[in-house]
Amino acid sequence: MLVRVIYLMNLPERLTLICRMPDKVASGFNKAYLETNARILARNNVFEAKKAAANIPFYIGSKDKDGLDLTNDYTLLLLEEYRRIDVHDPKIHVMWHEGMRRDVVDFILDTIRNGNNSFLFANVDVASNSLRRIGVDDEDARRVTIYGCYEESAEGTEVPATCGGTLNIAKALELTLNRGIDTMTGVKLGCTEKRDFESFDELLFALWSELKYLCEKIMDGISRYERGYERVCTSTLCSPTFKNSRENGIDIYLGGAKYNNTSIVCSGIATLADSLLVIKKAVYDSKLITLDELRDCLSKNFEGYEAFLRYSKTRVPKFGNNNSEDDSM
Repeated sequence: MLVRVIYLMNLPERLTLICRMPDKVASGFNKAYLETNARILARNNVFEAKKAAANIPFYIGSKDKDGLDLTNDYTLLLLEEYRRIDVHDPKIHVMWHEGMRRDVVDFILDTIRNGNNSFLFANVDVASNSLRRIGVDDEDARRVTIYGCYEESAEGTEVPATCGGTLNIAKALELTLNRGIDTMTGVKLGCTEKRDFESFDELLFALWSELKYLCEKIMDGISRYERGYERVCTSTLCSPTFKNSRENGIDIYLGGAKYNNTSIVCSGIATLADSLLVIKKAVYDSKLITLDELRDCLSKNFEGYEAFLRYSKTRVPKFGNNNSEDDSM
């Protein structure tokens, strides 16, 4: 109850209460954290054995309409209690910007170093600009919020749908190398027709074409099933919280929201970068192996190609190690 009361107060009232009753406020956080964590675990039996909860985050930080930092002593007290009771869910999104309180940032970083890494940093300015690039008005883009894992959304005006489709981009490279054919099933899934690529740039161009083709296929599928939302996914409780929906009397899933965007999740980024660099170095630069030999190697899971496997593991840089050659892929 105390935590709910605090949320109803304006900022000066909150800070006054925190100064007068820090122990009670911390106790309220403690209870809220533990109860939330317990409810998440109870609802997600599949994770119970690992004592891990599903992705139920909230965020701290960000800026107001005038660009001023929204963190305060209340934020720091919340973080101190989160660290003290050592729970890892709910996850905390940190809406970072250059004007964010340094003591808050330092405390979060120190907490991560001490073993609680259930934090995710999101750059407010980058997130806002990404919304502007897809047509969100400037004023709405400034009210950026984070949902799900780390997806950005325009708070109160956008209905975002995360994970509407999933694309394994490393699989796209496999399809490119094999004329669009899935090597596990023999079914043609991609658009690539060529088998030989005279240069690495030619291979890259074919890969980008394959990725574009797969994205369009996924987007077409999403558009088809989202047309059924009006029958299975209306929201009479959430809709009134959206100004456009409320003023027009239209459910948010029937076009009542100002923006309605769906995202595709791309997986395998590091695998794709590492694979491309191996191909560039081994096939095109040093010519240690041909594309046909590479296809044979992969079909045999490196059996008979152990030396090439060692080369790929130890002689070629890997994505995410601050190596510009691989990271640029």
